[in-house]
Amino acid sequence: MSLSYLAGISKDRVTRVAKYSAINATSRPEQRGGARKVDEFEAKKQLVKEHIETFTCRASHYGRRGAPGRKYLPSDLSVKKMHKLFDQQNHDLVSYSLYYSVFHHSFNLAFGHPATDACSSCAKFHFRVKDPSLGEDEKRRETAMYILHRRRARVFYDMLGKVEHDAVTVCFDMMQNLVLPRTPIGQAYYSRQLYIYVFGVVLHHGKGSRQATDDVHLYTWMEHENTKGSNMTASALDHCLRHELKDALHSAQKLRLFSDCCFGQNKNMNILSMLFAFLKTEVPQITAEYAFPIRGHSFLLVDRVFGRIEQQVCKQETTLLPEEYHNIIRNHGRVHIYGQHWQAFDLKKEMQCFVKAQKSFKLSEARMLQFLNDKVGFKAVYNNAWREEQVLSSAVISQKGGRGHRGTQLGAMDAEEDDFLDRQLLDDDEVESMKPNTHTQPKPKINKTGPHVPVSDGDQAFLKE
Repeated sequence: MSLSYLAGISKDRVTRVAKYSAINATSRPEQRGGARKVDEFEAKKQLVKEHIETFTCRASHYGRRGAPGRKYLPSDLSVKKMHKLFDQQNHDLVSYSLYYSVFHHSFNLAFGHPATDACSSCAKFHFRVKDPSLGEDEKRRETAMYILHRRRARVFYDMLGKVEHDAVTVCFDMMQNLVLPRTPIGQAYYSRQLYIYVFGVVLHHGKGSRQATDDVHLYTWMEHENTKGSNMTASALDHCLRHELKDALHSAQKLRLFSDCCFGQNKNMNILSMLFAFLKTEVPQITAEYAFPIRGHSFLLVDRVFGRIEQQVCKQETTLLPEEYHNIIRNHGRVHIYGQHWQAFDLKKEMQCFVKAQKSFKLSEARMLQFLNDKVGFKAVYNNAWREEQVLSSAVISQKGGRGHRGTQLGAMDAEEDDFLDRQLLDDDEVESMKPNTHTQPKPKINKTGPHVPVSDGDQAFLKE
């Protein structure tokens, strides 16, 4: 009596427990807490996990959004739609709250925003396939064309990932403009701000390779120092090939170049002329190929670098000086500042001396280019055979050992200059500046926009030629 009193247990309860033990020869089982369905609950959670893993997800396009390691599902999906698909496939009653709990706590997933840089061809095929007025044969044809389009886009990335041991693979592109000053003060949004331009070059070692900072070269210049165009990108790429990648190229047998199809920066005759001159004067023993992606599918390795830079820039509340941007960029690659480490040349003007009229192909239609001494190999489709086209003028071809782009007198352009100009790529001012000069060709001048940089003795002798 005293024990039950001290423990707070009634006499009737003790009697019931004793009676149950005497009859069953065991203690009464625990029945508090309701039904025990832990195993069944874990089995349902495992089914939900397996269902979520069947969805195709991707990393953020430029790594500019979300937490590290986060993957993104298509923007037209939702947890509610996924739960409905789960019920249709498994016919198992799993509550929406359980499905959402597994999605939220067991995965680092989110839903992508509607694409703003989507491929126009992909969007067209999507709309065509969903058109109710199309017959079955037309829908099958549109689906086949869409699959073909995706496979063509995939060819570019397959080529990019296959790096041979004796080849140097280079990707390059322009970054989104950086604003200076960057500040939360409201008045800054209504004031004139300066842009900092960044041109990136990445040395690629193959699929799955680690992207080291020594393989990334970032060329910067201010808006007031020079324009953002093909002349600057060609000069920066020329500096990188001649100085930063010099050792790698001299021991290689092949140079592979990859960039997007932006006509004003990468895919133009200024870049091609610079590459002709560089290959002819510096590394005549190697072959070079230049590949362009399908429009809308132009994500490159250098874009990952730009994404990491933007992530770090966003974490800094204010950026008032160019040096602050340089310090951030220096964490992701080697920084080359315009006027201190490199300079620009007026390649557009020098190109007039040795580029002939292009009559047989349009550069805008090229998917791949190959540099063959005085000719260029042309492909409009990746799997086609090379078609050789003449690019240099006859005066250049007849001149033995002539050098290319840094101010060498290489002869006048052909009389039919207007046939060579692709009007879709150049504006009226550029067309006017590229008309042939009937007078004596003036001595080429280095573009002195921005700080003056001394020219080496070798370059001076090269310019005097």
